[in-house]
Amino acid sequence: MADPRISPDGSRVVYTVSEIHAATNTRPADLWLVAAAGGPARQLTFLPANDTRPRWSPDGRAIAFLSDREGVGEGGTPVEKRAQVWLLDASGGEARQLTRSATPVTDFAWSPDGRALVYVADALPADHAAREARRKDGFDEVVVGD
Repeated sequence: MADPRISPDGSRVVYTVSEIHAATNTRPADLWLVAAAGGPARQLTFLPANDTRPRWSPDGRAIAFLSDREGVGEGGTPVEKRAQVWLLDASGGEARQLTRSATPVTDFAWSPDGRALVYVADALPADHAAREARRKDGFDEVVVGD
């Protein structure tokens, strides 16, 4: 068990569980949910991927997390496995991909009102040229670490 996170109302805890698979030399991690008062835990994710860093939305209705499951990139094309932010309804169901970064996402956080997420990923050299073009069009953005 790792990275336990208590829901905003204090009633539930989401956490990760990983298991070593010797045959494939992998250590996939899944998200689990349990009542804070105790009781049976419920597995939320089941893919052979690394689902980590669960974070509750401020209203407690959703859980964002990092996953290296196969996803889609810009334009809807399939991309290789690399960490992206995914969103899961806290009551269960299928996760949906939120970010489509060209490089792995390494961290993220919810905005206080829960309407947005901010994430951290390395920029590619081509990203700098695109950013300069947007600035010329009157659009500017805050970039940390440039």
